[in-house]
Amino acid sequence: LGAIQACKEKGAKFVGFASNQNDVAPGTVVASVYMDFGTMYKWVVERFMAGKLEPVVNEVGIAQDIFKVAYTDQVPESVRELVEQAAAAIANGELLKFLSQFPEPLD
Repeated sequence: LGAIQACKEKGAKFVGFASNQNDVAPGTVVASVYMDFGTMYKWVVERFMAGKLEPVVNEVGIAQDIFKVAYTDQVPESVRELVEQAAAAIANGELLKFLSQFPEPLD
C-alpha cells in the first residue's frame, strides 16, 4: 500500500489492482481492477467437470469476466465508456494478446 500512500502525499490518483482497494484511500484510489475469484473458480470447475481443463497454464481474464473494474464516483461516465470499449476489444482479441498467442519470440 506504499504506492497508494505516495500518491496520496503527492495528490496523485491511483488505480488499485488484484482487489477492490477503493475504500483504502478515498479521493486517491479512484478505481480498482480486481479478480472475481468466484467467477474464476466456477470457470475452472466447469472446465474440469467437462474434461476440458488442460494441465497447462490457462490464461483467463477479461474475456472470461474474471477481471472487473470497480469505479468510484470520481471516474466520469465518458472514461468508464472508454474502459468498457477497451475491455470489449481485449475480450474479442482485437486489442491485446497473451504472449503465448505469438508463435515466435518477441524482440
